[in-house]
Amino acid sequence: GAAVLIGVPLGLLMGVVQAVGRVGRVYLDLLIALPTAALVPLVILSFGINILSSAVIVFVFSAPFVTMNAYGGVRDVRPRLIEMARAFDASWWQLFTRIVLPSATPMILTGIRYALSRAFVGLIVAELLLSPFGLGRLIMTTRAMFEHDRMFATVLWTLLFAGVALTALARVEARLLRWRA
Repeated sequence: GAAVLIGVPLGLLMGVVQAVGRVGRVYLDLLIALPTAALVPLVILSFGINILSSAVIVFVFSAPFVTMNAYGGVRDVRPRLIEMARAFDASWWQLFTRIVLPSATPMILTGIRYALSRAFVGLIVAELLLSPFGLGRLIMTTRAMFEHDRMFATVLWTLLFAGVALTALARVEARLLRWRA
């Protein structure tokens, strides 16, 4: 949720305003290259062991990918479309809403789908390290108790849940992008 609400507008801003894009790209590249699990101790020091820390970890795992795809979607708009819109005296708002945003939408939706899968990874990592409850903790507990059948069942349940969520999002994406077919 928060990764999309913050990442998409930030990526669009980075794509439209070149100075913001140049600076933001450096930070995004660093966040994407950083082993995200290495941030967990820093998050614990900053926020403690609580639900907020888990939310921050999930956000950090997923937001850079939404942002980068929104940015890439704007940067990949065909220059001829922009030139044509300007030739017809399109306002900045018309250019953005009728050319840039529709052209960037497929990449934005792909970024959201990828971020959802990363959010599942972040959630499991957060639960493994921070939560006394949840699927991540259940995986750790069953592993420690040598209940491998329950551990694998929990992992498979997590994969099933993630698969259903990703399939639902792919269907929403297909519906939103019917105009491309």
